[in-house]
Amino acid sequence: MSEVPPHSEIGGYRIERLIGRGGMSAVYLAEHARLKRKVALKVLSPELARDERFRERFIRESELAASLEDPNVLPIYEAGEQDGVLFIAMRYLDGTDLKTLLEQESPLEPDRVAVIIGQIASALDAAHAKGLVHRDVKPGNILVTRTASSPPADLAFLVDFGLTKRATSDSGLTGTGVFAGTLSYAAPEQFEGGPLDGRTDVYSLGCVVFECLTGVAPFRKEQDAALMHAHLHEPPPSATALRPDLPPAIDGVVARAMAKRPDQRYPRAGDLAAALRASLGDGGSPEAPAPRRSGRRWLPIAAVVAVLVLATGIAVATLGEDPPSGPTSTGPNPSAPAPGQPPPPGSVNRFDPATGAVTLTVPDVSGLEATAVVDPSLAVGEGGLWAHTWPPRGLNPSLIAMDETTGAVRGVIAIPAGIIGGTALAVADRTVWFTGGVVEAVDAVSRINPATLEPLPPVRVDDGSVTDIVLGGEVLFVGSTAGILTAFDALTGDELMQADLDAQPDELAFGAGWLWALDPLANQVMQIDPADGTVVQRIDVSGNLKDIAAGDGGVWVLDDLAGTVVQIDPETGAVGDAIRVGPAPSAIAVGLGSAWITDAEDGNIYRVDPQRGSPEPIDLGAPLIAVAVDEATGSLWVAVLDTEG
Repeated sequence: MSEVPPHSEIGGYRIERLIGRGGMSAVYLAEHARLKRKVALKVLSPELARDERFRERFIRESELAASLEDPNVLPIYEAGEQDGVLFIAMRYLDGTDLKTLLEQESPLEPDRVAVIIGQIASALDAAHAKGLVHRDVKPGNILVTRTASSPPADLAFLVDFGLTKRATSDSGLTGTGVFAGTLSYAAPEQFEGGPLDGRTDVYSLGCVVFECLTGVAPFRKEQDAALMHAHLHEPPPSATALRPDLPPAIDGVVARAMAKRPDQRYPRAGDLAAALRASLGDGGSPEAPAPRRSGRRWLPIAAVVAVLVLATGIAVATLGEDPPSGPTSTGPNPSAPAPGQPPPPGSVNRFDPATGAVTLTVPDVSGLEATAVVDPSLAVGEGGLWAHTWPPRGLNPSLIAMDETTGAVRGVIAIPAGIIGGTALAVADRTVWFTGGVVEAVDAVSRINPATLEPLPPVRVDDGSVTDIVLGGEVLFVGSTAGILTAFDALTGDELMQADLDAQPDELAFGAGWLWALDPLANQVMQIDPADGTVVQRIDVSGNLKDIAAGDGGVWVLDDLAGTVVQIDPETGAVGDAIRVGPAPSAIAVGLGSAWITDAEDGNIYRVDPQRGSPEPIDLGAPLIAVAVDEATGSLWVAVLDTEG
C-alpha cells in the first residue's frame, strides 16, 4: 500500500509519520485534531479494504480488543472508515515491539523475560475468560515500553486481535482453508485444523519465552513444511543447551508450555508465567503449576505474621479467637430473610437484581452504624466477600472476611484506628488489598492471603496519607493526599512508577483501559494514562463529587448532595445529563450491564441502564450504604446502615 503523506487527515486524525508496516496495514503516529491526543493509527490499504474477508478481520480486531478491559491490552479509542479506508485509533506507546527488542538486545535477562511474559499472560487470560483465542501470539504482536521509574520497568501490551476468534467455533484454518497464524509460533492443532482454545495461545507464549531467553525461535527450519513438521512431531528444544547459564528448571517450563497435546500444557497463560517465575527462584516445581506467588522468596509464614504485626499493628482473628480490639469474631448466622421483611440494620445482604429478592443475609457484621466516620466498602472476589468498615465509639476499623457462597464470617482483621483516611478494598490475584497500615511511621496499604487470612508484606506510600486504591490488572494504583499517584506490582509489591497529579485523587476507578480519579475541589474527573500517570484530560463535572466507577457503558460519577449520577464517555470525555436517583445516594458500582447506586435514606438501590439512562428503583426497605457486584453469580451485595447503633 502507498504511504499516507504527513499532515494528511483520516477520520479526524492528522498523520505525523509512519511507525511501522505489515502485510495488510500500516501504523502511523497521528494526533486527534480536536482532542490533541497522540494515537497510533492503524490503516488498512484501500485494496484490502475492498476484500470482504480482510475487512471483516479488521473490524473484528477493533471490536474484540475494545471488549477487553485489561491493562496489558492496548486500548482502542475508535474504529472507522473514510473514503473506503478503514482505520483503528489506538493508544500510542513510545516503545517498540518485542521482535525489534530481541533483534537489538537478545537474549534478554530471565527476570526481564518473566516480567514481560507475566503481563502478556494477564492479557491472554482476560481474552480467554471471554472465550476468545488470539491465535497469533508472537514477538511482533507484543509492544514493550519502559517506565520513567528508577530503576525503569517494562510495560508490555498484547496487540493485533485481527485473527482472534471464539474458541467454541474456531479452528486453525480460516473459512477458506488458509492457515491463520505465524508458523514459528503456531501450536500443532493450528496446522491440523482442529478446535482451538486458550491452551493454543499458551503454546505460542511458550515459543516466545524460548526466543526471549535464547535469542532464536524454537524450531529453525529453512522450509515451511519442515517447520510445520517440527511443531507437530519434534520435542520442544532445550533453552539451557543454547544458554547454559539458565536454571535447568526453565527447560521443564518450556517443555510443558509447548507440549504437543493441549491437555498436557499449562491450563492458563498465568500458570505458565507463574511457573517461569518459580523456575528462576528456589520454590515450586515448574512441572506442576504453582500458585502465582510461588516464585517469590517469602519468609516462613510465622515470621511473616510476626513482622506484619510488629510493623503495621494489624492483627488477624479467626473464628473462635478474640481480636485484640474492634468487632468480636463471633460468627453471625447467615440466612435468607423472611419474605417481605427488610434486611436488618448492620447487615450485609445478597440480592437478585432480576427479582429484587434478598437471598442471603449476614446479620450484624459490625461497623455499619449511622454515625460511622467513613463509609464502608464491599468487594467480591477470590472466593470471598469482604467488608472494610470503620465504626464509631472508639472501635477499631476492621476487615471482615465472609464466604462468598454461604456468607459465613471466616475471620476479622482488626486495623488500628487513626492511621487511615478511608475504607478502600481491591481484590484480585489471590490477594486482598486494603487501606490501613504503617511501615516505619509511614502510611502503607496492607494485604492478606484470602485463603488463609495471613498478612502479606504491605506496600509503603511515602507521600501523604492514602486516599484510595484500585487494581488495574496486575497493577495496584494508590492515591494520596499529597496528590501523588503510585503504581505497585500487585504480585510482588514492587513500586512501578510515581506521578504528581497536581490534585488530590480522592476516589479512583479503572476501566476502558484508563485510570480515572475524582478531583472534588476542582469539580473534575481526571483521565489518567495508567502506564506513566500522565493526566490525559480533565473533565468538568459540576456538583459534589462523591464516588466514581468505571465499566459497562463508560465512567459513572455520583453526586450525593444533588442525588444524581452522570455518565462520561471514556472515548470522547463527553458528560451526559444528570440522572436523578435517590435523596441520599451513598455508593456506586458497575457490572451486570448496569450502574448500581445505593441510597442511605429511601431504602432503594437504583439500576441505571447505560444506554437508556433511566433509573429503576428496587426497594429493599432499608438504608443502604455500600454495594458490590458479583459477576460470577449475577447478584449484588449491599450493606445496610445500622440506624439502631
